[in-house]
Amino acid sequence: MRLNMNLRGFSVLGITLSLLTGLLLALPARGQSNCSLYWTEFAALPEHPTGRRYHAMAYDSARGRTVLFGGRDTRSVQGTNELYGDTWEFDGYYWEQRFPANSPPARYAHTMTYDAARRVTVLFGGRLGLDLHQSPNAADVWEWNGNDWAQVTVSGSRPIERFHHGMAYDTVRAVHVIYAGSGVIQIPGGLRFYTLADTWEYDGTARQWTMRSETNYASQQVTLVFDAERNNTLLYIGDAPQKTWTWNANTGIWTALTPPMSPRIAAGGAMAYDSERGVVVLCSGEFDGGGTIADTWEWDGSTWHDKSGSAGEPYFFCCPRDNAAMAYDSRLKQMVLFGGNGAFEDRTWVLQPDIVFVDWQNTGAQGGSDRYPYRTIRQALDSLQCGTIRIQPGSYAETPMTINKAVRLEALNGAVQIH
Repeated sequence: MRLNMNLRGFSVLGITLSLLTGLLLALPARGQSNCSLYWTEFAALPEHPTGRRYHAMAYDSARGRTVLFGGRDTRSVQGTNELYGDTWEFDGYYWEQRFPANSPPARYAHTMTYDAARRVTVLFGGRLGLDLHQSPNAADVWEWNGNDWAQVTVSGSRPIERFHHGMAYDTVRAVHVIYAGSGVIQIPGGLRFYTLADTWEYDGTARQWTMRSETNYASQQVTLVFDAERNNTLLYIGDAPQKTWTWNANTGIWTALTPPMSPRIAAGGAMAYDSERGVVVLCSGEFDGGGTIADTWEWDGSTWHDKSGSAGEPYFFCCPRDNAAMAYDSRLKQMVLFGGNGAFEDRTWVLQPDIVFVDWQNTGAQGGSDRYPYRTIRQALDSLQCGTIRIQPGSYAETPMTINKAVRLEALNGAVQIH
């Protein structure tokens, strides 16, 4: 192998003549800390979930998988009455559908969070049907261990059935915080919906819920994440006069913040915490005047920053949408977004330093995307100043090269030989 690596003090991991699936050559985080971030679309995945909205995703850090469950039809196929109860996992490169022996009932507008202390993904609530006047809400708890789902029998009081609520996992106190949502009551001729304002915490070890508050802003347009950098649960309420709130777990009080900048996203945004950079990312949704947008915003603990770029610029997101789902892959250091109402509702996007793809078998157009990959690693390296080169398995006859850029090489689904 003739690969001269001039990495300016950065370490090299796992370079051999036969390179297996995963990391080939990597720089520590500081090597790419100044790289611009881009949304990269995966358009040529061999298998992926059906397009959907109101699904839920959570990242299982122990197994390095983003877990997806449920959802319903998107507006482009609305009326087909598709309600999903399938389980999928994304390893950062490929989707795999799982077929567990047990599974929650199909639903949408539910929530999922990963319980790092117990290494399970927790699902709560949602709506169990598409009939506006008859379908019930849920208040059940299920846990996914990577092989099967199990319903949890909870002792004591619990939240009422709901959907369109928010949930986040507090990694310090090891509890799941849920907030607000939409409840229903039976009335003559159907159901009446009402907006909730309560806060509950679920302790998975004790199998118990604790009601903490009933007095905050009532909403069914909420997203929650745990901000580990600042050790608080962050709440974004798109339809409130004050959109950004934090939870004081000691006092049981939500505090409204008044940052100098706030997103224009009113509903249907996707939010997740980037543990590498210590920021909260909020993407897409509906704006106050109606219609979907493709904004990307970041919260740094003091204010929101509008990162939305134009075509070709960092953070540019191609396709306005709402009610997608997003999770942060801490192993590959990338934000993962799937689905939602908008163009290409069955597509997957990741936010990280620029990604280009290489496949020696490509005989067609070459542009570095997953659909039109380069044929050689040299082409990819020449095109990329800062980011990741993802390489399909095979044998690559490469000319000698010096790598003195902040790049990372990754093998996809098989061995790569470089000679």
